[in-house]
Amino acid sequence: MERIKDVLDKIDWNKILTLLIVLMCQERRVYMKLHDNIGSIMFAPCGMNCKVCYRHLKPKKSCKGCLCSDEDKPEHCRKCSGIISLHDAECSECHLKTRSSTSAAAGSHHEKEARFMIEHLDGGRDNIIKNNDIVYRPSHEWTSNIHDFLRYLHKCGFVKVPFPHGINEDGQELVSFVDGEVFNNELSQDARSDDTLISFAKFIRKFHDLGADYIECLNGNEKWMLPVQTEIETMCHGDLAPYNTALEGKRVVGLIDFDTLHPGSRIWDVSYALYRWIPLMSEDNPENFGTRSDKSRRIELFFDAYGTDVIDREGFFDWVIRRLEYLVSYIKQEANNGDESFEQHINDGHIKSYLEDVKYISEQWQDKA
Repeated sequence: MERIKDVLDKIDWNKILTLLIVLMCQERRVYMKLHDNIGSIMFAPCGMNCKVCYRHLKPKKSCKGCLCSDEDKPEHCRKCSGIISLHDAECSECHLKTRSSTSAAAGSHHEKEARFMIEHLDGGRDNIIKNNDIVYRPSHEWTSNIHDFLRYLHKCGFVKVPFPHGINEDGQELVSFVDGEVFNNELSQDARSDDTLISFAKFIRKFHDLGADYIECLNGNEKWMLPVQTEIETMCHGDLAPYNTALEGKRVVGLIDFDTLHPGSRIWDVSYALYRWIPLMSEDNPENFGTRSDKSRRIELFFDAYGTDVIDREGFFDWVIRRLEYLVSYIKQEANNGDESFEQHINDGHIKSYLEDVKYISEQWQDKA
């Protein structure tokens, strides 16, 4: 009896009571709502199913989920780093073992394995989540037009772009994940190589050729994020930068993030691509690399690989300057309209950097071309 009493005295009864209450909420939710299709937005970074969390089940001021706003979240959830997902680690505040509790409480069979594969994807936009091989992104009024084009590319056998799976009830577009290494910051030596640039040029030539054929499918009533600025020759990706290009070593294997897709000219798309890939940047730009002779060689390599039969490189530097000046005006316009992401671009010094690069191109390249 003494040994039993000692064991009982060591038990944290408050912790057990809390666990029992949470499990009761989970049981009630699961058995009443087993048919629910649980979207990725309702899975916390730690793997917890927010639909069975006691704070989400509260009748008033319920938490909307870990990936939503901090409104009505408990203080410990607001501070949670969300990095306890890969092991049977125990959360010190909510007393839940992430794997065991969510495994028992999963409200949808097809999400049972996927809940541990959710991750936030880095990049220039927020609220992008990967769940297994599906990427969830915010949709916009132009998303359906982008999906039509992506389906067309896949039908043509150009499968190195996301395949669209539609838009869910939460307003997220669902697209397939494109494998490969993407560089959001400093490029690797392989990514900077001439071989990679040549691979990129050939990849974009194929993309533009297919886009040129797709122009016949347009009726002129489509909506795009970026308005048409040039004569229409093809479909422009609009942001052909390393951070939207998937690589395997020195080979381009994919292209992602088609939000800026719109009809336009080949040189309009290529001018921004080479600004990023040559790169045509001032020495003060942290993304710059290579000497002037390196840049001259890389420009020639790109045009030779892309092919000058469909694009005129005469006046190329004028196009790069025009493209950057348009980008600056667009950022200012959207920031003035209250878009916080573009306001952040300005605060981060993007406009200042673009204008410095315009000055560099004008002084070092435009008059010497």
